[in-house]
Amino acid sequence: MNTAASTHGATPDELRAAMVDRLAISGAVLTGAVEDAMRAVPRHLFVPDAAPGEAYAEQAVVTKRAPDRTSLSCASGPGIVAMMLEALIVLPGQRILEIGAGTGYNSALVRHEAPLLRTGVKDLCLWPVAAGR
Repeated sequence: MNTAASTHGATPDELRAAMVDRLAISGAVLTGAVEDAMRAVPRHLFVPDAAPGEAYAEQAVVTKRAPDRTSLSCASGPGIVAMMLEALIVLPGQRILEIGAGTGYNSALVRHEAPLLRTGVKDLCLWPVAAGR
């Protein structure tokens, strides 16, 4: 699918609706809870350096690069996010610790289903800790 052609002139709301429709057709979105959350949360606001068409395309969005432009962190593509949420199976009253790339998108999606305890630091580098073990 040519994303540029299919998103030309579309509003973020239209792009989000098309993304969720695409994910439902593909089988990545299975439940009403995940569908409702993905329809409600504006992904493009969580990846502000990406154009809306890029934010809603089925691809990861780079959120941090090294000085040499190597990708250091990214927001997972919407299909991966949907599959992770479907696998989570949030039950009433659960508290969830979500650690990710630091965009807050997944946390906002989960917030629709359960109280959320969220901690994550985008620039935290755990390599020195892991190397010392």
